[in-house]
Amino acid sequence: MPIRIPTVARRFFFVVAAWAIVAGVPQAAAAQIGGPLEPALSVERLADLSFGTVLTGDWVLVAPADPTAAQFSITAPRNATVFISLELPANLQGGLSTLPVTFGAADGEWSAQDRPVGRTAFDPRQGTQIVVPNTGRVFVWIGGGASIPPTQPSGAYRGAITMTVVVN
Repeated sequence: MPIRIPTVARRFFFVVAAWAIVAGVPQAAAAQIGGPLEPALSVERLADLSFGTVLTGDWVLVAPADPTAAQFSITAPRNATVFISLELPANLQGGLSTLPVTFGAADGEWSAQDRPVGRTAFDPRQGTQIVVPNTGRVFVWIGGGASIPPTQPSGAYRGAITMTVVVN
């Protein structure tokens, strides 16, 4: 399932200025201004959701922890609140035919670590709000299901999941 990922982010700007005036005589001084810059928002698709090869009349379910689930990596400023919303397809398209797909309340998971334990489940139909951990990175997995009717024409079926990430 090819996945298109638009991102939306607010940009943060800062201005630093300093003056020194002593006894009415202008004085100049230089100071070092610096500090770590937070990473900008970025979203990367790491894997597509794949139902694999299935037979007509079958039901196939891909859990978020399954290796064939969609996977994304989000980089954002540490401790920022991000809202993730997903536009999920109701059908996959294959030529002139469509194949219905479903997404359930536990078909989304996220974690600060790219590993199968310690994930937080969420409903991808509703989206989720996350406080970005000190690593500045969040991983998201999306699973789903498909019921293949006995009369379904064979072929390759594709759809798109659109993820939008907003930094507050």
